[in-house]
Amino acid sequence: TTTTTTTTTATTTAAAFISSKAVISAGTSHSLVIVDGVAYAAGQNVYGQLGDGSKTNRAQPASVMSSVQAVSAGRDHSLFLTTDGKVHAAGTNNYGQFGHSGSDSWVPVEVMSGVQGIAAGWWHSLFLMDDGSAVAAGYNGNGQLGDGTKSGSGPITVMSGVKALAAGRRFSLFLMEDGTVQAAGSNGAGVFGDSSVSEALDPVSITLSGVVRAISAQAYHTLFLMEDGTA
Repeated sequence: TTTTTTTTTATTTAAAFISSKAVISAGTSHSLVIVDGVAYAAGQNVYGQLGDGSKTNRAQPASVMSSVQAVSAGRDHSLFLTTDGKVHAAGTNNYGQFGHSGSDSWVPVEVMSGVQGIAAGWWHSLFLMDDGSAVAAGYNGNGQLGDGTKSGSGPITVMSGVKALAAGRRFSLFLMEDGTVQAAGSNGAGVFGDSSVSEALDPVSITLSGVVRAISAQAYHTLFLMEDGTA
């Protein structure tokens, strides 16, 4: 059962964010920002990915919903994690990237609960559950869901003992509690950072010189923040 979240279309200028402590996420052609618990969205809105109840592109941020602690912008969809551990999604759900088989939505709809972290790729999504397990859903043509196949759309539990997630165009990264990193999906541009270009249908360990503190993924590259502060 999905629950529709009421949205507003009030806009604000980007300048209003300059002096604020904001959380941001950049998708392919849209952006999400959290200021004081309120999520704002700007950019392309062809699929309703801004979640403001329309398909109108926004040159200035539009307020979407409140009580938000994290956001993640994919190619044509957006994920919003609220302070009560619930995930809301907006935009296209053509590959099941919302984590369920529902239809597209121009406003955020509740799709999952018991979540502490989110990551949106181009057409897939990753969810870090409260128990430290990673759940993946959406497009799996390159094995980015990490379930050993190239079929299905999930949601499927991939592994446990996960600390953080990152989703690229067609690959996924999992930061483990011990500071190691595992990756699944396309490695065609060497995004795994393991000196290979081999695709991985199951998560593979990435050998890095040190303990990893944080990870970030974009379409064709990845970033690793090490415990000693180096990247």
